[in-house]
Amino acid sequence: MKSNHKYDPEDIESLMLHKQFHELYPEEKEFVLRHLDNEEEYNSMRNTLFEIKEISSNRDLLSPDAGLKKELLRAFQGERKSPFIIWLNSLFAAPDRSFFGQRGVQLSFSLAVIAIVGIFIFNSQPKKLW
Repeated sequence: MKSNHKYDPEDIESLMLHKQFHELYPEEKEFVLRHLDNEEEYNSMRNTLFEIKEISSNRDLLSPDAGLKKELLRAFQGERKSPFIIWLNSLFAAPDRSFFGQRGVQLSFSLAVIAIVGIFIFNSQPKKLW
């Protein structure tokens, strides 16, 4: 037996924002009561949701000091155990470096140059017939 659900668990938030418990349609109530115990819990969660929305809209966003990122990166760099580790996210995603200064670009160009030089050396050798 296949059950067709019209709602996803994320829809509870939308229902809470737009409707009180007594305004819910019967199928909406059934859906909500699958995830919550009763009307009291629904109202409590709804009030909490509105308080969070109000607090987040009235509060200024925190912004760290400009030097904090540099200090953290320096501390993390000091924690590295081996200088030969290459993290995949540092190959091409280094905003503080120019495009040609990024490790992935340098590695790609190095491999391309080695491949091209190898092809020229291989092709310049006389062909031997066995």
